[in-house]
Amino acid sequence: MRIIDSNSLGNTASQQTGRTADVQQGQSSSKNRAAGSTASSDTVELSGQSYRIAATLRADSAARAQRVQQLSAAVQSGSYRVDSAAVSRGLVNEAMMGGD
Repeated sequence: MRIIDSNSLGNTASQQTGRTADVQQGQSSSKNRAAGSTASSDTVELSGQSYRIAATLRADSAARAQRVQQLSAAVQSGSYRVDSAAVSRGLVNEAMMGGD
């Protein structure tokens, strides 16, 4: 069994080399535009709800990372057992809901 972490950033340097130049070029041209125009003051105000959502997402992320670590250890030690009834229920539910 192989576990693939699709959230891993890995080595993206080779993929991002062209993008870095684009970002730097965009920043310099926006500085040039700002130098020739009058300063404006745009503001953004976030509600308390957005901060609660962000905190919940951070907490869920930590819990998920811990669960993934536990499952990874169980798989590597050979003690992980698949609950076939839960898998079949999930497949049937997903198919009935029209999921891909």
